[in-house]
Amino acid sequence: MSSLPNKYRDLSKYLSYILRHHPEEADLSLDDYGFTDLDDLLNALKKTKHSWAGKEEIERLIESSDKTRFEIKNGQIRALYGHSVDVTVEEEADTAPPEHLYHGTSPTAAESIMKEGIESKNRQFVHLSTGVEEARRVGKRHHPNPVILKIEAKRAWEEEIDFYRRGDLFLVEYMPPDYIEVLK
Repeated sequence: MSSLPNKYRDLSKYLSYILRHHPEEADLSLDDYGFTDLDDLLNALKKTKHSWAGKEEIERLIESSDKTRFEIKNGQIRALYGHSVDVTVEEEADTAPPEHLYHGTSPTAAESIMKEGIESKNRQFVHLSTGVEEARRVGKRHHPNPVILKIEAKRAWEEEIDFYRRGDLFLVEYMPPDYIEVLK
């Protein structure tokens, strides 16, 4: 998304906020899978500082983003991950995740995670990145020097941990500490 103007970054943050956490603030309702009517969303945007955004601009945002955050399907739109509202994640990964996935966190949280595992806390799922740099970027939201955790994802999947693929991320409900180590 870095090649798009800042107003697209602001639009992405707003869409994330309403489609992941507070659809009611835009008078939207989400179905069981997190979808809402795209026309209803566009009408809601007309009442905000994002009134400039139409269907083409949202499609441009989705296509130009460095991460797949949103999906448009059959006149409906949804956020793909990061929900604090209840949504059903229907597409369990049918193939093994990569050998390793990564999770960035604060040093304090890392201590707890190494004992108790990774829990979703106020979100519905734990987000695991396919690359170290993405995990580091996410971890910097929590601490200027994040700890990067290396997850034995393929082994966890083989031992019946359910993974869900969402764009460039994998989601799990919980990751036990047996599959986690601190990346050196």
